[in-house]
Amino acid sequence: MTDGERIEREREWVKARYACTVDAAFKTLVAVIESDVQSFNRLSSNDDCEVKHVDYRTVTFSRGSRVTAVSISGQTIEVRPMRSNAILKVIHITPKWNEESMSCDLVIDGKAMSMHRASQRAIGDILFPRGDT
Repeated sequence: MTDGERIEREREWVKARYACTVDAAFKTLVAVIESDVQSFNRLSSNDDCEVKHVDYRTVTFSRGSRVTAVSISGQTIEVRPMRSNAILKVIHITPKWNEESMSCDLVIDGKAMSMHRASQRAIGDILFPRGDT
């Protein structure tokens, strides 16, 4: 990060801290996942991944029999990967303000992750199921 970027981040900390909410993190995460899906669909020659906005608090991503639902649940974002309508696991993502970096982290299993890593956790198995090359 350049000095200019650091200064700008520090100058805008109130705005960034105010936006570190589950609603804002959900919207940003969904936008990142949608971008990743678009990239996958451009590169893939078969079986596109589809996006469906169920409502303002739930979005699903599906490819064949694999579906991931991403939704707001209280003060967390809940990710539910499914296969043939059976929930495989539940991932809880919590936005948390990081005073050191002056940014909003996404916390999964006690570890801070970037939006793109959270996207990979949410839809990685849909786009690249185990056993596929």
